Formats: sequence, structure tokens, C-alpha cells
Amino acid sequence: MIDLLFEGTESLRLPCSWLVVIPGTAVALGGRRRAVLVTAVFSAVAMLVAWLRFGGFWPLGEVEGITQIGLGIAILAAAGLIWRKDHAVTDGLAAGIAGFAGAWAWIPCVGPHLGDVINGARSEPFAHIGGTVAFLAGLFLPFILVAAAGVAFPEFKDKTSNRFIVGTGFVLFAIVGLLFTVTLFDDLANELARRSTF
Repeated sequence: MIDLLFEGTESLRLPCSWLVVIPGTAVALGGRRRAVLVTAVFSAVAMLVAWLRFGGFWPLGEVEGITQIGLGIAILAAAGLIWRKDHAVTDGLAAGIAGFAGAWAWIPCVGPHLGDVINGARSEPFAHIGGTVAFLAGLFLPFILVAAAGVAFPEFKDKTSNRFIVGTGFVLFAIVGLLFTVTLFDDLANELARRSTF
């Protein structure tokens, strides 16, 4: 498991991972007031979607066409909620949509350990839940550390919970939503995956 955690952290430097990390960054900035909630919801939803995809349980196929447009509209609506509302429900909803969309469109950078998880998950999906969680925990380590810092050092949370940071999260999330809406997000995912080598 520790190898998968390190492989997930190492894959942060690869462009193919950015497609799942960027939506997470957007909601983490937008929901700075509730970093623990946003991180927990985003990570849980992304881990579940990734495991369902790896295990062959994912019923929705690939992100394309009308599905991508619908996801884009949902992301834009969630971005608007982040900007206009200051509620735990809206931050949690936006984090869930970000985790769902990011993990669905994500083309993993497959290193040796994640490759074993993906190959084995088709035949033994429940045996590979831990591996999927370990890899994505490594990939989401920056969000987890920021959430932990906000709990350990409340003054850090106070300093980073301002309109500029929330606005940056809104803009980043809106860009992700626009890319989905104009059906360019999967093209971007394919291009970044092509440029990535483990």
C-alpha cells in the first residue's frame, strides 16, 4: 500500500493527473472555509468513481457528447453556488460534483503499482479497494495537508479564507465547467495523457 501511496504522490508531477487534481484545487480554494468537508467529499467521491471504473462496475461509459455538456452545466452551476453562497451544503455539493467529474474524465498515469491494481480490479474488485484508495490518497495529499493545516492552525484558515482565494477557486472551477460544456475536457485529458510518461 505504501508503494501505491508514493506512486500517487509521484504522479502529481505528470500532466495526466492534473485533470483530476485541478477540479479538486478549484473546490478547495472555493471552499476554504470548510477545507476538511470539501477535501473529504471530493476525495471520497473521486475514490468511489475511480474504483467503480477500475472494477468494471461503472455504468456510464466514457465522458462524451451530451454527457460532457451536462456535466459542464452542473459544474458551472456548482461554481456559481460557491461564489454566491456560503453554506456547507453548497461547498459539499460542489466538491462532490468536482470529484465525480474529475475521476470520470481522468485517464490515469499508470505506473507499475497502479497497473497491478487496475489489472486485478476487473477480476477481484473488492480486493483492490485499498490499492485504489492508497493511490488516490497520495494523489490528493496536497488537499489533505491543507485541510489538516486548517485544523491544526486555525489562524492559517482565517488568513486563507478571503474573497480573492474563493474567487480564484470560482474562476478555476468555471474554466473546468466551460471545458466540459464545449466538449474539450476529454480532448484535453487525452492530450495530457499522451504527454505523460511514468
